[in-house]
Amino acid sequence: MKPILEVKNLTKVFHVYSNPFLPFAAKAIPAVNQVSFSVQKGDTLGIVGETGCGKSTLGRMIVKLYPPTSGEVILDGVPVSSMTENEFRPLRKKIQMIFQDPYLSLDPRMTAGEIIGESYKIHNMAGQMKDLCTLEAEMMQMVGLNSEQLNRYPHEFSGGQRQRIGLARALAVGAQVIICDEPVSALDVSIQAQIINLFKEIQDRLTLTYLFISHDLAMVKYISTHVAVMYLGRIVEMATRDELFAHPVHPYTQMLLQAVPEPDPAKEKAKKHEIWTEIAEKQPSPCSFFARCKRSDRSCHQGLPGLHEIGPGHQVACWKA
Repeated sequence: MKPILEVKNLTKVFHVYSNPFLPFAAKAIPAVNQVSFSVQKGDTLGIVGETGCGKSTLGRMIVKLYPPTSGEVILDGVPVSSMTENEFRPLRKKIQMIFQDPYLSLDPRMTAGEIIGESYKIHNMAGQMKDLCTLEAEMMQMVGLNSEQLNRYPHEFSGGQRQRIGLARALAVGAQVIICDEPVSALDVSIQAQIINLFKEIQDRLTLTYLFISHDLAMVKYISTHVAVMYLGRIVEMATRDELFAHPVHPYTQMLLQAVPEPDPAKEKAKKHEIWTEIAEKQPSPCSFFARCKRSDRSCHQGLPGLHEIGPGHQVACWKA
């Protein structure tokens, strides 16, 4: 079965200029480095990792908010990375993004109805619609809001309601793939569960495909079918949700799961906590995790480990795996 989204060797390098008068002295910082994966229609790929590992940059490259330095994104069988904005516009309806801060992602000068209706106008779909107001009301009801709220402005909604409007805006043009960039991290814990359940309900109803970026491993475990772990711009482990949480292999994945607190105080107290060093500025080995790894030795100097399969659908980038 052909995947709906493929990413092949996607790389993004930012250039930082310490002195604007010496552009040749710019420092190249690889934010995303040779990332590859594929997602089947109706699945959810959770992407986890520390702050600054490149998760959000990866998502923004996929929707062409950032141009990739190299690599390719294939959407429903069509390579899109090399397309111009005019060429990509007809396909942009298929892939949308929901941002972390629901307030900053909505225009404060527009009502909820105008925000949702703008999608139809941008993609020249308004002329095909019999009643734009009816469609806007249907979108509001689909995400659990009242059609009577169409004339309210973003500041009149709560954080959870604003995120629902963001979801309605993405669904309005018939998106098939939605990049969710930490969509609930700015919300209260009591609201997070409601939004995640809404995401799952709409996914089941419309057979949507999600790329779910988050720090919350419990949230990723609940909503994802597959999980990719990123570290310093690279994917170091990727597997199905159940396999990765039951049998983590890469030392970094083990470190992340070890940091998740247990609900039972007795189990949390009995859990063995290891002390991990901070990220070193200069790595003594081609492996980026060498300086923090408890199992590193001379064999780790072979070169940068690539993803290799250690089981059905379970890939790890580690010489010790």
